[in-house]
Amino acid sequence: ADVGAPAISDNGSVAALTTFKVGRKKTDAILLQSTTAGLTFPAVEGGTAPGTNGAALGEFKDLSDPLINAAGRIAFAGRMSDVPPSQSRGVWTTMNGTLRLALQQGMPVPGVTPDADLSSIMSLSLRSNALVALVKVKGPKSGNLVLVAHNNSHIGTVLMRTGNTVNVDGQESTIKKITAGSTPEVADFVDSIYASIVKAGTHKASRIRVGEAAKVIEKTQ
Repeated sequence: ADVGAPAISDNGSVAALTTFKVGRKKTDAILLQSTTAGLTFPAVEGGTAPGTNGAALGEFKDLSDPLINAAGRIAFAGRMSDVPPSQSRGVWTTMNGTLRLALQQGMPVPGVTPDADLSSIMSLSLRSNALVALVKVKGPKSGNLVLVAHNNSHIGTVLMRTGNTVNVDGQESTIKKITAGSTPEVADFVDSIYASIVKAGTHKASRIRVGEAAKVIEKTQ
């Protein structure tokens, strides 16, 4: 068996994409070595791909490297068969304890209003209490990139969206360029460099996480 780069949780759990070879046939699977449940395979190529309610929706066809959070919950992107090709890609997670579909291509993204169907998944991050995804939705280019968070109950909340205004440090403005630093001195230095280059103007954030979230969206435009 071949094991991909492992994702390691703070509680000692480990998740990885594994490829098994039986004869000439190769099969991918998500391996999870949990501190509580031991060794399991939450997803296996050719196995059941659950929907948002946990019931069978299709069969896994492709799997990607998994993410893991501090509690040992996982998330991964994949592709399934037995559904229309335009709806075959998605993101699955065990955030609420059982493997369920969180995002599905061609279907509305939870939390986005008005409803907007998922076009593609740009990046993922799994936190202790939320699955955060940068996604592209169908619609006008000016507002088709969305940073959305899903909690343990699979309720979505839009964190940021291109074309929208955002309140940063008490100021309501359209996002231009956001810079941040780990200390006020670093933030001032970085902001001064950007301001000397970016004619459209910059906006300095108080926390580095605010700046990094905005940079993720900016770099995918």
